[in-house]
Amino acid sequence: MKAASDADFDQAYLSTQLTGHQQTVALFDDYAKHGPEGEVRDTAKALLPTLRMHLAHIEELTDK
Repeated sequence: MKAASDADFDQAYLSTQLTGHQQTVALFDDYAKHGPEGEVRDTAKALLPTLRMHLAHIEELTDK
């Protein structure tokens, strides 16, 4: 990444963040729907709105 221009670095960073956030939302969504009842499932459900908001922000940045 040292040789990458600032714009190239930014794009690579955003791409990595986008993929990571998409995977995280999918994982939490699946667990919230199909995981065993209990605290972990409740936590997954509670965190989903925040995770989706973070994903939306990353998507906005990648569209610029």
